[in-house]
Amino acid sequence: MTIEVKPLPNGFAAEVIGADMNQWWDDKQFEKVHGAFISHGVIVVRDQELTPDAQIAFGRRFGELQDHVLAKFQLPLHPEILVLSNRRENGEPIGIADAGRHWHSDMS
Repeated sequence: MTIEVKPLPNGFAAEVIGADMNQWWDDKQFEKVHGAFISHGVIVVRDQELTPDAQIAFGRRFGELQDHVLAKFQLPLHPEILVLSNRRENGEPIGIADAGRHWHSDMS
């Protein structure tokens, strides 16, 4: 897998091209993406359908993951993943719709 990092025109983010997020990356591949994240602050990886396990494994490459304090909206069997959604089932929200409104890095 050949990974390319392309800075986006806004100067704030970079697109990662040629990456399959469901596969394990060797250290060289990951360092390229990690470096893009450090340099640009945001990375965009288009057209991915990650399994929960793949998302967790990728996140752990960046560091220790924390379970969100809103256990109600954790993905069942995967407390490291918070469900973001504005949909309802049986009148109840299936995820948190406004997760960015009051976000703090310490999840308070």
